[in-house]
Amino acid sequence: MSLITTRDEFDNINPISNSVSISILAPFIEQVEREFIADILGDTELAKLQAEYTAGSGTVTGSYGTLLSYTQRAVVWLSTYRWADVGNIHATAGGFQVGVSDKMAPASQWRVVEYKHTCAENGFRAIQELLAYLWSTDGVFTDWEASAERSRHRELFILSGADIQKWEDIGSSYEIFRNLKPYIRTAMHFNVRPIVGKELYDQLIVEQKADSLTAANETLMEKIIPICVFNALKDGATRLSILFKSYGIIEKSTGEGRDATDISKPAADSKLMSLRSHWMQNALLFENELRQFLIDNVDDYPLYEASDAYEDPDLADEDGDEINEADRGLFLMR
Repeated sequence: MSLITTRDEFDNINPISNSVSISILAPFIEQVEREFIADILGDTELAKLQAEYTAGSGTVTGSYGTLLSYTQRAVVWLSTYRWADVGNIHATAGGFQVGVSDKMAPASQWRVVEYKHTCAENGFRAIQELLAYLWSTDGVFTDWEASAERSRHRELFILSGADIQKWEDIGSSYEIFRNLKPYIRTAMHFNVRPIVGKELYDQLIVEQKADSLTAANETLMEKIIPICVFNALKDGATRLSILFKSYGIIEKSTGEGRDATDISKPAADSKLMSLRSHWMQNALLFENELRQFLIDNVDDYPLYEASDAYEDPDLADEDGDEINEADRGLFLMR
């Protein structure tokens, strides 16, 4: 059972041509609900929401009404995004065709690309808002709170594009955040864990999943997040510009249509290298700040003090920057 069943519901969020019936959009709506909404709510909580929707004939009030509104925005925009390529052509017995008439012509490729980009941007922003709403509730959606999906979406120290936006302008994009997740995880394991120690790191993971950071660990997390941001950007920026296909790895780009007013192309290697160097230096500065913070506040973090990661201040680097030290395996030249 879908959470969008009428064109009026769809048009209230994204009005498209009346020639596109809800039955044409239905497969894409169902696909998005399986891929994104069930991935967030879990099957049990999603079934409850669908039951509320069915019982109210599309009218849902209270907390589930609010949940439905967040969910429908995500479903509408992302299903339109998924439909756009298929809806752009007609499959006939004679092959694939596009519609042409005296008054209408097929949209140029750049317009289709821009429309898809808008749909994806709106859809992923709605996903981010849906998650933020769920995390702001307590004891309301109990099946979701007990689900593996809730824990999985809180297992990283960075939870959304908004967290990255505080340190680097990515337009608060949840889509970019999703693409950077593997690199955030890598930064947590290889850049944060050695500094704070395994025991404190594991405690942070547990508390982050449960949304129950202690005051001390909440302060610590503020020091950790920029480390994850800049290391993830440094390692993931190149990956964002390429696509894995069955026939190989290709570089993302956009066509230069004659009617395009804005032309986008991949950043030059020199600019990308400059950015990566900037992100690397920021990451190192914040790593050193975290080390010093832990040393200065060691009494607040007994798990750190008891771990192998604890650095005796008497043996610390004389210049205090921990850069180009023999045990770091990384040397920078300015």
